[in-house]
Amino acid sequence: MRTKTSRVGRLRACAVALVMMMVASACAPDIPQDPDVERNQIVFDSETGAIPLPSDLALEDDGTLPNLGDGTPSAQNDFYDYLDTLHGWLPSTPLTVPVTGEVDPETLAAEDAMLFRLTESGAEMLDIGSVAFDADANEIVITPAEPLELGTQYGYVLTGDIQDTDGNPLVTAQTLFFALSSQPLVDEEGNITNDLLAQAASPEEAAQLEQLRQFLSPVVDAAIANGAERSNILAASQWHTALDPFAVFDPTAGVVPFPNEFIRGDDGNVGLPLPDDADDLTTAVITELNSRDGFSITADGWLPIQSTNPLDPATITPTSMPLAYVPGQLPELYPEDRYFLEYNEDFSAITFGPTGSPFVQGVTTAGLATTDITDTAGLSLKPSSAFVFLRSRNPVFADGASTVEQLSDEQAQALEDARQAYQQLFLAALTIGYGDRAEISIAWAFDTDVATEYQQQLNAKAEALANEGGSPSATADPTTAEADPADFTNVGLIQRQAAYTTQWFIDPSAPGGLLETPTTQPVPVQITVPSDANCTAPYPVVILGHGLGGEAAGATGVYADRLAEECLATVSLDFPLHGARTPDGASSGELFLTANAIATKNNFLQAVVDLAVLTEVIKEDGLENALDADAGTDLIDETSIGYAGASLGSLIGVNFVATDGDVNVTALTAPGAKLTGILLEGSLSEQILPQLPGDLQPGTFDFFQTINLLQWIVEPGDPWTFAPHVAAEPLSPVTYDPSADEFTVDEGTNLPSNEMLIQMVQDDATIPNSATERLATAVGVSLDDTTFSGVDHGFLDDGNAEAECALDQIAAWLSSGLTSDAALPSELESACGL
Repeated sequence: MRTKTSRVGRLRACAVALVMMMVASACAPDIPQDPDVERNQIVFDSETGAIPLPSDLALEDDGTLPNLGDGTPSAQNDFYDYLDTLHGWLPSTPLTVPVTGEVDPETLAAEDAMLFRLTESGAEMLDIGSVAFDADANEIVITPAEPLELGTQYGYVLTGDIQDTDGNPLVTAQTLFFALSSQPLVDEEGNITNDLLAQAASPEEAAQLEQLRQFLSPVVDAAIANGAERSNILAASQWHTALDPFAVFDPTAGVVPFPNEFIRGDDGNVGLPLPDDADDLTTAVITELNSRDGFSITADGWLPIQSTNPLDPATITPTSMPLAYVPGQLPELYPEDRYFLEYNEDFSAITFGPTGSPFVQGVTTAGLATTDITDTAGLSLKPSSAFVFLRSRNPVFADGASTVEQLSDEQAQALEDARQAYQQLFLAALTIGYGDRAEISIAWAFDTDVATEYQQQLNAKAEALANEGGSPSATADPTTAEADPADFTNVGLIQRQAAYTTQWFIDPSAPGGLLETPTTQPVPVQITVPSDANCTAPYPVVILGHGLGGEAAGATGVYADRLAEECLATVSLDFPLHGARTPDGASSGELFLTANAIATKNNFLQAVVDLAVLTEVIKEDGLENALDADAGTDLIDETSIGYAGASLGSLIGVNFVATDGDVNVTALTAPGAKLTGILLEGSLSEQILPQLPGDLQPGTFDFFQTINLLQWIVEPGDPWTFAPHVAAEPLSPVTYDPSADEFTVDEGTNLPSNEMLIQMVQDDATIPNSATERLATAVGVSLDDTTFSGVDHGFLDDGNAEAECALDQIAAWLSSGLTSDAALPSELESACGL
């Protein structure tokens, strides 16, 4: 925040800590002057504390700034209390030189000041932006060309032919006249060595002036080394900026904890800024996110930090940085195992994000960091100056004016609106045990998106439109169905040439890549029913989902025979961009998972729509016509539907069964959650990383930020989003009325819970175990009996003992779940004892 230049840092005499300042003006010698001219001079007055600022001369013995407050409740005193905690000056503190009278601004120029960064190896000269006169404060204000940094020693000098409004030259203060001397003012025995000073000062006073001379000598010597004449130096100061770590909060620059309600547009949606040099993909990503009315529940966030020393990771805990959400009237703390905290020194931020399950959707979420977080030097995390005003209990704007000297009326009014909005957040902090605002370094809030809504609405619209013209049905010539196919043992009938019509929403040219009014597209399916030798129709049916690059026939080949042994029918389909739905010039599935997060998300959404419409086909007896021309034959039990899928089919399956109340039992092999983690940590990273925009390098903030924005994009299609709603927290059903073009959420009811089996491949190179474990945790199932070792990702069709065991588990789970409660018999536990 840019502070007002008139009074910032004005010190009282009691705040001037070092004895070298205590030289009474009466002790200074008389310097011959024209008696008819009242000279305008630099002020260096220990009695009023008016000296060139900032200055380390003004610091307390403990290295902190003095407290100028009087103890009464006010935003001004809150700010003084804050300054008193800092170990050095704020980098934004104006550089001011007090004078006794007016200065002709025409005689001021940037060349009249010299600014240096002072280090042990020498002095580095910095550019000056401007030198101006503040008539209200009677101060010359020096503005650096670039912002100053924390934890840095600086110094400046004021030189040049500066004049007052009568054309008389500005002269230095008498104290500074001696302090700018090139020679020591006292010798080793304490004798005064300057004849002029000896006429007016005692040895003790001269010794104090010598201390001041030595204090200023580094910056004075630097100025002379860079071309300044000692006789032309009018003022000098040396200071260091704060050594403390800071939680950054700068809404004007867009640097705030993220996610954050400060980042909203005028339309109420998210309002991420679009870089001027954004490429087409970045523009599409930002545009998509800015169409959403809530923030991510699966992506990681960050708290930006500015510090001289690294933070101490041991002090960053759920106690010093709690996260909470508001499910009803009162906030609740997230348990420690529901989120991670990690300090990243490379890009100076504390990152955080959900673990186990995503953050709760559709609620206000808040975070705060306290002064219990420290750096490696033991200094506590400090708030930014802007946040000090937001956490104040006292108004910063009242009766049409700022109540804080450091804020203009315009700044104060804007901050007051934000301060009042923040009061509810601090009330929530009090509720969860964080009532002392002085110990809160930063607090922020954000409303999470209802990320499942996108899929539910697409499903509802597709189902309504599919039923609008009558009962949806698969189409095929029933005479092409093969009885007792040679490539199966337990399948009595297979139809390899059927298809049904889905509602097709994908259109890359549409906003967000999805159509409001879908078109239609045929979806190839294969249908099997078991042999009637040991089974009685109608048969429960299992929808099968194939892996990435596969097709319906492959899923049928993996599952159908083993499921037929349990008297289960199957229906498999080609997912979007797979099998017969593959675009010309591409291989099956090649375009389904890419670094284009919008397209990937839409592919997942469409795949679930296809499954939802297929379920409608099953429910309406729509598979029968493809199997047998006899209308009296009833082969499929349309009331008993399960799902099985592997790899990609398992990912899509999570989203499907969480949003469809007609499928009540599921078996998934090698699934995972958090798509960006799967794509970057598994073997697919080799093809995904080169597709990312720009020169992104892992370990950098740009990479971290990009990945998490992409995670936010894919969230409506991510299995992690839907995992908690499979069983523990079922969603409310959504319906669509085509005539009114309206969606209705039946908030009084919930979809049925689904019984889910999850199988994991130990050391899976394609979908990392961490992703599978994340999914299992969010769903609430154990992997103890369903983890397979010594096999690869696609092991189900390997024909070995592990594959046989896995298929036995799937068949037993589905067959039991379609007739009663799903369960594994004891002989199939512990990954079948292999």
